[in-house]
Amino acid sequence: MYCRDNADECVQIVLDQGTILGEGHQRWQMNEINALIWPSPNGIGMLDLDLWQQTVDISKEFAILHEDPADWAYRTDLAEAALAGLDGDTLGASFEKGVVEVTPGGE
Repeated sequence: MYCRDNADECVQIVLDQGTILGEGHQRWQMNEINALIWPSPNGIGMLDLDLWQQTVDISKEFAILHEDPADWAYRTDLAEAALAGLDGDTLGASFEKGVVEVTPGGE
């Protein structure tokens, strides 16, 4: 949530820690990661049952899995507990992916 709302500061935190990847790449990467996470209609970290089943079905179709996962493999209790302890916008419904200029060499 913090890096969704403060992407520039999060990029700077990474740069301050040292990275072989340049600032341009870090900005692009932050934008892409945020777009994978947000919006989160069920709350950040929550597994969507339909998408879970789609992943299981595809995994079985291509022999990554040979049978359904155990019943306990799909669970939301930990994410629900985490969400209950968070203040702020855990859905990110108004998130819009930014436009980040791709720079030569990621600089």
